[in-house]
Amino acid sequence: MKRRTFVQNTMMAATAVSIIPSRSLMANADKKARLAFIGVGLRGQNHLDNALRRSDVDVVAICDIDEHMLVMATNIVKKSGKPMPQIFKGDPYAYRKLLELKNIDGVVIAREPM
Repeated sequence: MKRRTFVQNTMMAATAVSIIPSRSLMANADKKARLAFIGVGLRGQNHLDNALRRSDVDVVAICDIDEHMLVMATNIVKKSGKPMPQIFKGDPYAYRKLLELKNIDGVVIAREPM
């Protein structure tokens, strides 16, 4: 499978999951899903904004190699009024530290098309 096909399929799956009512995704609907985001460029910021609008989601971590995109993403979090997530940055492998977190239920990986 080509990378482009994989990314497109992943995006379609993510869109499908966002359409499904949250109660059908979680056995305990009172529990919030704890999400982390790898890649908060323009597409990732859109996903981040959508997650922050949901009452059943907590954004616990974000990661990007582009400092400018991280600043834009943190501004989105500030505007939402929700707590600031843990930020991973500094090198191309910072995402590995994010993946070591024990308190995440899912990871959204957003990458701009080539």
